[in-house]
Amino acid sequence: MRLVIIAAAFAGLALSAGAAFADDAAATPTSTTGDPDKIVCKQGDPTTGTRLGATRTCRTQREWDDLQQQAQKTLVESQLKSFGNRPAGSSN
Repeated sequence: MRLVIIAAAFAGLALSAGAAFADDAAATPTSTTGDPDKIVCKQGDPTTGTRLGATRTCRTQREWDDLQQQAQKTLVESQLKSFGNRPAGSSN
């Protein structure tokens, strides 16, 4: 029973994470709709403590997609790891 509850919680997290990334995905073209070798430049956040502007990073769409997939994989792995490290009697 506990396994079913945990599985349902992960499904809910996956759906909510997908909704959070939906706005970002809509703003940038994906490799399925365009050329995966097209150069795409994105404006980064400015470095804390500096008055200079943000940095601009240019990569191919394929590289951006790979970075997105790796970030998603890392997020899921860290969430799974945090659930696995809880004491047996804890409910939160």
